[in-house]
Amino acid sequence: MTKQIEWIATLRGTAVLLVFASHQYWGIDCDGLSEVLGRSGVAIFLIIAGYFSCISVRSKTTGQYIWNRFLRLYPVYWLLMTMSFFLIGSYSLTDYFFNLTLFQEYLGAPHILPHSWMLSVLIFLYVMVLFAKRDLGRWVPKLFVICAVGALCFAFLRFFTGLSFPSAIFLLLLEAMLGCMIQQNNGFSKKIKLFFLFFEVTMLITTMLSYSLTLACYYIIAYNVGFGLFVFFMKKNVCSRFLKWIGTLGFTMFLGDAIPILAINSIVPTMKDLPILPTILYHFIAAVLFSYIITKYVEQPLIKWGKKII
Repeated sequence: MTKQIEWIATLRGTAVLLVFASHQYWGIDCDGLSEVLGRSGVAIFLIIAGYFSCISVRSKTTGQYIWNRFLRLYPVYWLLMTMSFFLIGSYSLTDYFFNLTLFQEYLGAPHILPHSWMLSVLIFLYVMVLFAKRDLGRWVPKLFVICAVGALCFAFLRFFTGLSFPSAIFLLLLEAMLGCMIQQNNGFSKKIKLFFLFFEVTMLITTMLSYSLTLACYYIIAYNVGFGLFVFFMKKNVCSRFLKWIGTLGFTMFLGDAIPILAINSIVPTMKDLPILPTILYHFIAAVLFSYIITKYVEQPLIKWGKKII
């Protein structure tokens, strides 16, 4: 594994742990910290996705790129979502079929997997990068500006109408575009610093118009932490075997860390009554084992098979 891939794999593992930590109850009122940890992890995932999308779209044909992105998103997601559907048992078939699309939020259906909302953002990113394929250097900055305008427009609409326009989606796409540009420019250059300043101003205006002051502060802190960690890991070539390994489980652990807990608790209800720290440890071990099984026996074979098809 090259140094470049090692630091990104380590960072992905860090993002997984941040998101996992945000899902846990630590025995104190720490909703703000959980919000920041979770959104920081999501921001890291999007920046990494932007970074790798530029590499992937250049090295593959259009058909290969679309097929690869599909295999990395949908099959495992469908499996995890179906598991949750049957374990929870309170969703309708309509909810289930809308969730199959990954655009359930826009179809008026609830998320069966609460964190699957991010996957629709990834699809928007993949479409944008595919659109810019012929000239990434020219189009990615333009797409960045378009996303900034989208964020501001939705923020103003949200402020003046009171309707929940999804302005945060554009902020995440902006971070993904920063990841694209860092990859294009081989690092955090002066040009990237100017775009990052543009992002900061856009994020400040967007969050202040869209959310309460407290929630806006959470967004600003989280997205800056996510980007800051990306730059730090890149410059220092941070590498950890444990975090790299956790990073390989990232997709399943991000989406489905609660699935084994739901299953075990339904069979052994007394597991819900464990003290706080043993509960967190039990959740972590169960999530890691479950994610390992799904990654090794479903996700990785699917991707390997997909490469043989196209």
